[in-house]
Amino acid sequence: MRDEQEDKMSPASWQRPSILAFGLAILLIVVGTISFFYSNGLKTLQSNWLNIFKPAFSLELIYDNTFIPLDGNNQKYIDAIIKNKKGQLLDGQETTATIVKGAIDIAIDPHPPAGVSKRFIASGPLQSGYIILNFNFKGISQTLTLEAFDPTPPVTPAISAPKTDTIFSTATPIISGQASIGSEVEIYIDDEFNTITETDKSGLFNIALEQAISRGKHKLYIKSLNKYGIHSYPSSPIYININTPDPKIDLGNIRLRPDLVEAGEVFYIFIPASADTTAVTIILENTNWLLEDKNQSSIFSGAIRAPKTPGLYRLSAIITNSGNDNTLAENIISLTVK
Repeated sequence: MRDEQEDKMSPASWQRPSILAFGLAILLIVVGTISFFYSNGLKTLQSNWLNIFKPAFSLELIYDNTFIPLDGNNQKYIDAIIKNKKGQLLDGQETTATIVKGAIDIAIDPHPPAGVSKRFIASGPLQSGYIILNFNFKGISQTLTLEAFDPTPPVTPAISAPKTDTIFSTATPIISGQASIGSEVEIYIDDEFNTITETDKSGLFNIALEQAISRGKHKLYIKSLNKYGIHSYPSSPIYININTPDPKIDLGNIRLRPDLVEAGEVFYIFIPASADTTAVTIILENTNWLLEDKNQSSIFSGAIRAPKTPGLYRLSAIITNSGNDNTLAENIISLTVK
């Protein structure tokens, strides 16, 4: 009897079920882990974990730039945006502003605009240099560094080329000169902004106009702009003359497809043009059809609808150059409508 009980309790008899159960448990863990990952369980866990430790509030500061002039008049708005975990805007009356470094006046706007928890108004720095402000809402802090600067305009720049009354055969002549080191230079044509460029380490600049100008006489002057957004006085103006050549089309290689078109149907036209051509407009029976240079190959093409009455029609073209000067080319080709 004792031997039979010992056989029942032998290691071979109880280890087999235990090993099987252990293996089954491992299998369930593996399957569960795979299912967990495929069902975005990791993202859910991370999200819940972050929400647990995420601060109850967020504090964001909104301002236009980090400069403030020493003129005693300029005011800089600093808006505090406070939101809860759900992204809802909260009242910011408990938000404080502390001057850590420098001297500046801080006032509170009693009527902040919509979408702003609290608006601070900074003004009247006493000396140039950096001002450090700390903003706090219920233990959450943000630091802002402002640079107080002298608002005196930068030195007036000078144009070295071209000389006044220079004649150009291009609509985008090159302008060069000198301004304060580290500044930007704005070029004006006929009192309208045209181009901006940076100076090199010696304060020199050299650039072609970004916007083409039309034929004729134009007033040109420049201004410099420092990093604080302060403009210099304008330079002495000069006058330049633009005399670009007429854009041309290759009359011998204009093509129509088809040559003979049904009344009211669409046909296609292909017009080779000179390199300075920026647009070609076809005139047919008092209707204008703008062609396109789709491949940037100076071959302008487009679809045009034929008149509804059969007959022989003459096509004319308006050719436009980069300076927006137009040339009318009349009767460039004939169209037969049947």
